[in-house]
Amino acid sequence: MLSVKLVLFYLVIIVAGVAYGRYKKSQEGNNISDDYNLVKKYLLNDKSLTDTRKPFMWVFIDYQVNARNWSSWGSRNSTHLNQPYMYLCIRSIVEQCGGSFNVVLVDDAAFGRLLPTWTIKVQNLPFPLKQHLRDLAMAKVLHKYGGLTVPASFICLRDLKPAFNNVLKRAGKTMFAGEFVARNSAAAAVSFFPDSKLMGCTKESAVMQQYIGYLEQLVSADYTNEYEFLGQNDRWLYKQLVAKPPQMSMLCGSLIGTKTVDGKPVVIEQLLGEEDVDFARGAYGIYIPEDQILNRLAYQWFARLSPRQVLTSNTVVGKYLLLSNDR
Repeated sequence: MLSVKLVLFYLVIIVAGVAYGRYKKSQEGNNISDDYNLVKKYLLNDKSLTDTRKPFMWVFIDYQVNARNWSSWGSRNSTHLNQPYMYLCIRSIVEQCGGSFNVVLVDDAAFGRLLPTWTIKVQNLPFPLKQHLRDLAMAKVLHKYGGLTVPASFICLRDLKPAFNNVLKRAGKTMFAGEFVARNSAAAAVSFFPDSKLMGCTKESAVMQQYIGYLEQLVSADYTNEYEFLGQNDRWLYKQLVAKPPQMSMLCGSLIGTKTVDGKPVVIEQLLGEEDVDFARGAYGIYIPEDQILNRLAYQWFARLSPRQVLTSNTVVGKYLLLSNDR
């Protein structure tokens, strides 16, 4: 029979294990809470638009109904972001660019406050119309206030202000878009294409006004996924880039982590893999295709990782997030 001392020893081990598990969970909860407070701090409020000395940086956050993190057994769906890695990305954006830009986090409900004439409640619309109206609303925000949009899944490694100045003032243009890996029907012909995910302009840019007019026509005529499949808004951007003379400029993919030094596309398999990716030394950051993480079964596990798990994961994304959040 087991001795009393041995039984007590096992009990101590079990209690210690349970206590450590709870402590670890509470620490991860604190990290998530800190990141949530950061989002709360920079989410659009009455003071967000008062500082006009710095250009605006708009970071859109998509609060979709999801079941990635249950609040309770009886309530398995929530509208919380529930993508901890994205909080780390947002933190890197704020830390690297907060001194040069007026960083403002926006969601669907923010458009009505930013645009006095905007009466559409985007958050209540079905897909794909919701995305069409988001694109239009964000274009209107850029036209009214100027600045640039940055994806919430962008790992920011250094201040984007020099890049912002180069693609607008030095290039002599009033609008620009980032170069991303082609995902729509254009992928059959080219590897890279301009994308409105990362886009910017001067206040009241005439080219942006033309873009808004084009989007308004699309939205009123198309309620299907053809808009996304053909990449119609991005095709319009491409036409402005190849026009003679060019009507806008493009931020090279090597500067935002969508293209390697030797000009090859950076794909999700590489970002969530272990092998190093040959990014440009002067890259301002690395874009993570968040839609592929959520839509591809092989990578949905990454969206569920806690901040600690993300930073200690043996992935390219984890390494660069650790680097960007350790400065």
